[in-house]
Amino acid sequence: MDYFQEDEQVLLQKSVPNLSNHDETTQQYISLIRRMESCIKHNVKADSEEGFQIGTRLLELSNDMFQGDKELMDKFWKVRKQPVEDTGLYPISDDVLEFAERCMEYVMS
Repeated sequence: MDYFQEDEQVLLQKSVPNLSNHDETTQQYISLIRRMESCIKHNVKADSEEGFQIGTRLLELSNDMFQGDKELMDKFWKVRKQPVEDTGLYPISDDVLEFAERCMEYVMS
């Protein structure tokens, strides 16, 4: 998490889902990742009803996680798309990250 200022790191350490914690937020993110993987596998588009539901939930969870700090959310999203070896974050495929981004864009359009 060297990409963030100290105060941002404190917030992220408390709020970013962690697989070693089996809390509700982490489980919700895991569920969304699985739904997105299924959508990709079955050629469900991000601009579908399912994509809208996924995008809406991602935005809600992100807003909670970042306490409404859009700048920090955008900064984290940029880091999230970097190679896992560089960030230490849980590996999520580029396809899933791109699908998530398109779902959220669809909701916001």
